[in-house]
Amino acid sequence: MKTKSLLTLIICLACLAATAQEKTKIHKWQLGIQANSVEKLPSIDGILDGHFLIGHQKDKSYSFGLYGIYSLNESMDFRLRFSYTKRNIHDNVGNPDSNSTAQLNSIGYDNIKQNIFRFAPGVIWHINSIPFRLYGGFELLYTEYDKMNLYIDTKGYSNNIMTMEETWDVKIPKGYGVGIGSLIGFQVHLVKSFSIGTEFSYAYGYTNYSKGKAIRTVIDYYYQPVYPTGILKDSYDESIENYYKGNFCGSINLTYRF
Repeated sequence: MKTKSLLTLIICLACLAATAQEKTKIHKWQLGIQANSVEKLPSIDGILDGHFLIGHQKDKSYSFGLYGIYSLNESMDFRLRFSYTKRNIHDNVGNPDSNSTAQLNSIGYDNIKQNIFRFAPGVIWHINSIPFRLYGGFELLYTEYDKMNLYIDTKGYSNNIMTMEETWDVKIPKGYGVGIGSLIGFQVHLVKSFSIGTEFSYAYGYTNYSKGKAIRTVIDYYYQPVYPTGILKDSYDESIENYYKGNFCGSINLTYRF
């Protein structure tokens, strides 16, 4: 539903832009910077299931971009955009219950890190009317996903004494993605050649992460006194290639026109 509404708005904007008369000075070139929302984690069965990401998250991820715009005519521009995303998520789950005498309680910790690079050429149509600029369009997306590291450490407690520890060390190799995105946004013209605005986009495409490798270590403890009684260590390859996804993104941008 969101995709259909966004496409309808862009088509209407393109039709209006083709007939609208510009009321502001035409600038041939524009350069800008963006602060972007961070795309959601992919859903990968066996490696990035929901149970890995529950609890008190501390998301220190961020994303920013640079773009250049060349005016093709009074109502249409060509835009080239580059963005960088640093994914950095810490997640803590649960606490041991010091008053418990029977039930098993646990503490979980996980950490996810990844770099994402995106290159996106596109075409946008716009309507200028002092002091606003409304625009919409489409862009082609090529994304490079750096390797992703996911570390999970879970400890089980009984009578406030640790009885079990399980760790996961998941490594997802580099991958890539291709797709197409639709976008719509507006800008407010500031002093001289500067403008500030916001943009919303929805992208859909194909992503390939190849295969990920997970190493799991499980240690059981006898807790009076505490010492390991059983150690299990295994690993497996989880196929995570060739899946589709949709991604909604918002951004704030600052543009210089010349």
